[in-house]
Amino acid sequence: RFVESDDILKSVRLTRDLYFTLAQPFGSKGDEAMTLETLINVEKFRTPEDPGEASISTLMGVEGGTLLRFGDSGVPGNQLQANGTRIDFTFETGKWYHIAMTIADGITKVYINGDLKATFPKGGSLSGGNPFLIGQSYSQGRGIQARLSETRVWSVARSAEEIKDNMYKVDAKSGGLLAYWRMNEWEPNEDGSGNVVRDETGHGYDAIGGSSDPQMIDTKWN
Repeated sequence: RFVESDDILKSVRLTRDLYFTLAQPFGSKGDEAMTLETLINVEKFRTPEDPGEASISTLMGVEGGTLLRFGDSGVPGNQLQANGTRIDFTFETGKWYHIAMTIADGITKVYINGDLKATFPKGGSLSGGNPFLIGQSYSQGRGIQARLSETRVWSVARSAEEIKDNMYKVDAKSGGLLAYWRMNEWEPNEDGSGNVVRDETGHGYDAIGGSSDPQMIDTKWN
């Protein structure tokens, strides 16, 4: 069962126009094995009346490499598409979910609220011609309207037990942890290029949110 946390008091609200780029690319790190994970509360999914581009709401990843997103051609706006595969699970608005995707040895696994929901043959990459983005991919019509917390990228495939036991917080010095954005505070970037959620690992993969202020709001568990 998905248990609420008293440790997370704030979260970032992304809009379809506000998304995060990284201060530097991952390069080939994570290409042999990786885990992407986050806590997410989607406020509005794409619908036939509000399709955007192909009904896509992007969560995070690299277009053409490894990507988590909701909706697509043939995928309802409230279902997850993980690494190019539709996951048979229907999300609701206004509710918190933990999503994790691991990739290793050509196998992708997807967990929702700590439970394994899909396993399929597919590799992935965090490098390539497109950047790693949070809340956007490819075009402005693919943004997401959601709140995020505890967003992480690893260069290892986390086990089911590790995922279930550490949904709400991890040690920033954990082995294999590439980037860790707690999404509970932000600050202006020194060069004026936007507002920043710092990478807690110290590796320098700060998430830059553009010229608009990311909204920090109280986290209410549903």
